[in-house]
Amino acid sequence: GLSDLWDDVVDRTALREASTEATKPSPTLSELVRAEALWHDQTLRRHVGDDAGATDAQRQLGLLRSFAIVGPFDNDGRKGHTTAYPPETETVAPNPTLRYPGKSPALPVSWRLVPETSLARDGSVPLDAWMRPETEGTAYALTYVKSEQQKTVAVRVGSTGAIKVLVNQGPAVIDSNVYRKLHLDQEAGLATLLPGWNRVLVKVSSLSGRWAFVLRLTT
Repeated sequence: GLSDLWDDVVDRTALREASTEATKPSPTLSELVRAEALWHDQTLRRHVGDDAGATDAQRQLGLLRSFAIVGPFDNDGRKGHTTAYPPETETVAPNPTLRYPGKSPALPVSWRLVPETSLARDGSVPLDAWMRPETEGTAYALTYVKSEQQKTVAVRVGSTGAIKVLVNQGPAVIDSNVYRKLHLDQEAGLATLLPGWNRVLVKVSSLSGRWAFVLRLTT
């Protein structure tokens, strides 16, 4: 909780030094603990205008930053998480000319690329900035990850709402129907990357307020 103390302490230099110390690689420190420290340290760096340092922390975390998104689809009554909308059943690359019936029947939705410059300051993907309406909706985000060989990885996500992650053609590696404040690594699951490009589809549902997710892969 170091990053939450910024407004409550006098000696902010000591606060930043404690946070930075926890981000240093160490043979006795769990990489997951170090990742937690990096996640908080980027917030403290933003407070002092160190945007380059905050971006470097996100790079070290390995956040996936390039996505195509589509939505919103309906999430009234929290039904979006269990409803398989068309993007969830497709296996091909997104077609920007394809239109789907969205949450509002009069407003069909299509795939759009989210520039990295549009990501939130914490490195998360801000779905609410791209969805209208931005409440009680379900959205999909798609990216591709290249692997030199077949290997097992941990898929780690944080989200503000119910989330599902599918890798290639297998079943969901993460399936959590929970609504909460976004944080790093709230859910984790195992996935197998194949040689070449791997399809990673993220589904996030929202009620109200912030609507975002953060995704990374680790060993």
